[in-house]
Amino acid sequence: MNAFVLSFDIGFDGPNCLVEFSTGCQSTPTHWAQTLLWLEQSLVKESIREVTGTLKLNRDSKNQRDYAIEIEWRVKGDSSILGRQMWELSSNK
Repeated sequence: MNAFVLSFDIGFDGPNCLVEFSTGCQSTPTHWAQTLLWLEQSLVKESIREVTGTLKLNRDSKNQRDYAIEIEWRVKGDSSILGRQMWELSSNK
């Protein structure tokens, strides 16, 4: 395991129709692509089959299009933390 991929499904209920789409790998590409979060080298693990954890998403107070993402994860069934990392996503890059 050397990265997390974030994607989302969304729907807009418009006045004349419902618009739905996905940014998942299996879907038609959109301008809202997946986000790839590479792990720091010291956190890369081999032979991990399934992880659980938490994802925190905080919007920047100065630019609402920028986010700080923090993920904490563990191997499924184990309570000890395997890793924790934060990423800054900027719309200016």
